[in-house]
Amino acid sequence: MKLDDKRWASAFIDAEGYIQFENVKYKRKRIEVTGTDFAPIRLLHKLFGGRIYKSKPRITATGKTTKPQEIWVALNETAYKVCKTILPYLLTKKRIKTAKEIVKYYE
Repeated sequence: MKLDDKRWASAFIDAEGYIQFENVKYKRKRIEVTGTDFAPIRLLHKLFGGRIYKSKPRITATGKTTKPQEIWVALNETAYKVCKTILPYLLTKKRIKTAKEIVKYYE
């Protein structure tokens, strides 16, 4: 994987993503990114694998219809591989802490 791809993925996950770690039996380690622009979501899938889910538009409280969304999800070992790749480039303390916990769990 190119360095630019690693940096881009790190920045995108840092800004738009969610990293979860719970050291409880049967709880998943996960990275999730949701967006209405599908190109970045599909690029994450191309770079790391994982799964893409579609979210149907919904009606807001004001009666407007939202844009459809795609959700990229990396679970367990895939989340570990993603964290191992992006960890050196993450900036937010919370995501760094969680990514380190996932890496430590699998190593």
